[in-house]
Amino acid sequence: MNRKHIKRMISILFFFLLVPMLSYGQKQEEYRIHLKSIDTTYFEMLKVYEDVRMYYTTNANLAIVQAMIKRDTSHLKFISNRNLLPQIKRKLCDTTQVVFQDSLKGLGEIHFKMNIGKFDEAANQITLVEKEGYGCRLINGKNPYGADFCYSITNGKIPYKEDEMPLPYEEIKSIEITLNGTKKTIPKDVYNDLFDFYTCEGEYSKRQMELYSSLNGDYIYLYIYGGSAASSYFTKLIFDKEGKYITRIIADYRDLLETRSFREGFIGF
Repeated sequence: MNRKHIKRMISILFFFLLVPMLSYGQKQEEYRIHLKSIDTTYFEMLKVYEDVRMYYTTNANLAIVQAMIKRDTSHLKFISNRNLLPQIKRKLCDTTQVVFQDSLKGLGEIHFKMNIGKFDEAANQITLVEKEGYGCRLINGKNPYGADFCYSITNGKIPYKEDEMPLPYEEIKSIEITLNGTKKTIPKDVYNDLFDFYTCEGEYSKRQMELYSSLNGDYIYLYIYGGSAASSYFTKLIFDKEGKYITRIIADYRDLLETRSFREGFIGF
């Protein structure tokens, strides 16, 4: 048995030993459907990253999933191949809002509205801190996704003053989910570090915002791709069938680079 086959077997064993340990999220049958589907859509890993980060697979589509689970094992409950999921129709998309509206079996009537707009510096807390030889700008106390935030310190000085560092262009203003007549407003802390996203149109591997239901109708998944070059990120926001926010899974530039995810046909998680 060669090295490639050994790694593949270890990877499959890793997933299916974890699945029975999970107590909520998609049903166990749904995990198996998605994991099997992702594992059979093969795209070859680069050897350098396969060796450096110890991905127990040569399949790039599976490697990004492994990276997310390694960061937080509870993410496995919500891993899915969105190509298998019921997609919620997009009703409206422009420079101020994205609206999804549909009626799906198991989920019912859904109206999802996201208000977006230009980044408001006055409405966000911006601070400058030094981290291991870098000057880093935090927004709302967090590293901002979609915007460069760290710069090398040269001759003991950060190259920008706090009020001169480049800022994001676009931000999420609010998210509201109405399910079967009941409205939920999502707390800003869920998304106040996500900037410069693709909304109405995608670009190569970066798809526009998309909304899906889990196969059993118990969960809603919002997929967002944002940033560019080293500030690129991909995230999945997860809500229950009542519209309550549960958690999110997010891959940064390094995760995407090492798993060869900057490509058409990227599945994600």
